[in-house]
Parts: sequence; structure tokens; C-alpha cells
Amino acid sequence: MPPDLPPPVLEVFYSPTCAPCRLELPAVAEIAGAGGTRVRIVILDQEERTRSELRAVSPQLDAIATSREVGGEVGGTFADAEIPHFKELILLVE
Repeated sequence: MPPDLPPPVLEVFYSPTCAPCRLELPAVAEIAGAGGTRVRIVILDQEERTRSELRAVSPQLDAIATSREVGGEVGGTFADAEIPHFKELILLVE
């Protein structure tokens, strides 16, 4: 990687109701601890439960997690959250 570029950022959108999200947490913790790649976890809903699950895997994950505001409130529901590029994917399918 050229030295003038910033390090890559792995952005993870997390909901405790999402089974794949929970399954990938150990790998995300490993990447976060390895250095060289910044990790950002965006909490989509159920912040208390999410932070508890993140702490159970690695305290570092809880420290890098941020809440996503949905409808003017922190949290909301997973269905209310706008995932980046989701609209574009729908247009590709239609």
C-alpha cells in the first residue's frame, strides 16, 4: 500500500438479532487487535444488549463501537436503519 494513503477501515454494521453479525465478531476482534486496519462497529439497535455481546467477545470491540441514530433516536430497529448501498442493491435487482 502506498505510504501516503490512510490505513483501510473495516466498517461493521451490527445488530444482536443478526446471526451472521454475531458469528463474525471473533474475526472482527482479531482484525481489530492485529493493527494496520482500523475497525468501526456501528450499532444498529438494542445498544445495551449489543455492548454486552461485544464486551463478551473483546472489551476492545465495545470501545470502538458507535451508535447509529435512527429516526432521531439512538437505536431504533434493524429494519429502520439505512445500510449503505442498500438502495443501490435494490435498484440492481429490480
